Amino acid sequence: MSLYMFIASDFSMPFVDNIKTKYFKFKEGVKIDVDDEGIIYYYTNDRDRNSPDLLIPCHPEEADTIVADSEESLQEIQISKGLKCDYIEWYTNKSNIYTLDWRYTDKRANDLINYFKDNMKVGYEVELWSTWMDECKKPTIYYYDIDSLKVVDIEKVFNSLAFDEPRCMVISKTV
Repeated sequence: MSLYMFIASDFSMPFVDNIKTKYFKFKEGVKIDVDDEGIIYYYTNDRDRNSPDLLIPCHPEEADTIVADSEESLQEIQISKGLKCDYIEWYTNKSNIYTLDWRYTDKRANDLINYFKDNMKVGYEVELWSTWMDECKKPTIYYYDIDSLKVVDIEKVFNSLAFDEPRCMVISKTV
């Protein structure tokens, strides 16, 4: 089991791809060495050491290695189509499910608030969930209007070092 965060709504919302990482798998026959200083080398012979020709772009689940500008850029906000399954239906009856991948920072929380302000429809609400996959427990639910939602509210719900219970923010847009 693992942590699963998702957005549920009754209207379509745009996907977000802020990914600043690239995923690669090694071509067949590539050897990998690490020197005494922790530098990783990949090669098939001495002439092609760390050649980009030895890497094949791929999907994250297939990756042997990740290339990123910095550790901070590894967990930028990504919102993609999620799957409506029995586990999700236990938590929500909303018709549109979006997977939310991110690591909490104040800047990202502010970006998420702006995403909702820009994309929510008046008279509707969205649910922002943090759950433990395939585990159905009674969640703690918090209610906010988008115009009063603050970074500290998102921090309270999503900046936890350990998962202790499912949490949901129901965010409405009244004006």
